[in-house]
Amino acid sequence: MPGSIGMREWRRGFYCGICPGCGMGIDMPSLKLYFLLRLCFVPAAFLKPLAGTRVVGLARSGAKNHDGCNQLVDTAAVLCEWGWWDMNYSEIKYFDIANGEGVRTSLFVSGCRHGCPGCFNPEQWDFTAGKPFSPEVQNEILESLAPEYVDGLSLLGGEPMEPENQRALVEFVERVREAYPGKTIWCYTGDLLEDLQNPESSRHTEVTDRLLAAIDVLVDGPFVQAHHDITLRFRGSSNQRIIDLPATLAQGKVKPWRDDPQFVSHAMVVSSFD
Repeated sequence: MPGSIGMREWRRGFYCGICPGCGMGIDMPSLKLYFLLRLCFVPAAFLKPLAGTRVVGLARSGAKNHDGCNQLVDTAAVLCEWGWWDMNYSEIKYFDIANGEGVRTSLFVSGCRHGCPGCFNPEQWDFTAGKPFSPEVQNEILESLAPEYVDGLSLLGGEPMEPENQRALVEFVERVREAYPGKTIWCYTGDLLEDLQNPESSRHTEVTDRLLAAIDVLVDGPFVQAHHDITLRFRGSSNQRIIDLPATLAQGKVKPWRDDPQFVSHAMVVSSFD
């Protein structure tokens, strides 16, 4: 948040949003509290849980026709719109061969509300974990993708498809797509594609369609401990799908990603030395 914001801007409505249900200007208590704490020099990183809340906006004076509209509003959506939301990332793995086909750069974003039992990255559920996803970090990732032997970018977490993370990622992912059209972008999410595409779902945002359009392969579905299988390629449990996203979007139905034929069966072959 800019340090120059003061009480004049506060009174003029810097804590206001737009209700997606009725389109009226609304007061958002979560934003008001966020700005108050920032004015008291509380670091933004400590306010991530507050910024991640969804609230019912209160009618502003003169906006009586908003009363009774119970549409939830993402606090982070307003912060993103104003450029005051900064996503964190927990880790970047270069030369990664475990999270997608070929040699990849894998970005692990911070923040996840799924809380899957048995998750291998529970420390990355926290939106405040790690470091800010700064322009410098983004440029480093772009540079890491330049060598011919690097096949692409993988997005993991945490949860890349948390609404606030979608908004923080979309322009970066589009930059990757524009800079390296021949490389692939994989994304791992605990959400189902159908929920991400559903305009009525809380997981669908104003940037979701743009983000999905830039992704080549989506590994979707929550990790389920009961379906865990260490022999599976590029996924942790058998309920998860590896989706060819361009084909799926073009045909209007889920099309599975086609693995190399030698890996289609994941039965382990033991060689005999007799």
